[in-house]
Amino acid sequence: MQQTGIENVTKQEGTMKRDNSVTGAAGVYYVCAELARRGYLGYPTLRQTRGIDVLASSADGSRGVSLQVKTCSNRKYWMLNEKADTLEHDKLFYVFVMLPADGGAPTFHIVPSAFVAKRVREGYVRWLQEPGVKGQPHNETSQRVISLHEVADYRDRWELLGL
Repeated sequence: MQQTGIENVTKQEGTMKRDNSVTGAAGVYYVCAELARRGYLGYPTLRQTRGIDVLASSADGSRGVSLQVKTCSNRKYWMLNEKADTLEHDKLFYVFVMLPADGGAPTFHIVPSAFVAKRVREGYVRWLQEPGVKGQPHNETSQRVISLHEVADYRDRWELLGL
């Protein structure tokens, strides 16, 4: 295994496979760094903390929110699970992080959890109703997807956190 930058990369039959756990951890720390750059505090949580990856607050601690961080590299969508259908609260936000393949600066999309829950529920229902490639019905799955196109209006919307 060869390490390059923030990712563990394994060569398999001429392709590069990225370690998703390292990519996800990089996203969490990029979010904390960006919060600090903007004068806020960001604290990564333990992995067992359900639905919360970062606790963010104003510098004086008087205002705070919870962040669910989803990170992708080399694609224009993020994978979620069925919990995203119902995971919504006015103090919970998703931060969708895109790590560019060229190693450049990441991009951030800060999205209210209610918007994400509604989009993934509606998208999943639509997907179930559409026939598969061979005309067969789709089987139920716990996977959900949200695309860059769906969250494009939320790029760098850090002010939505209200910190």
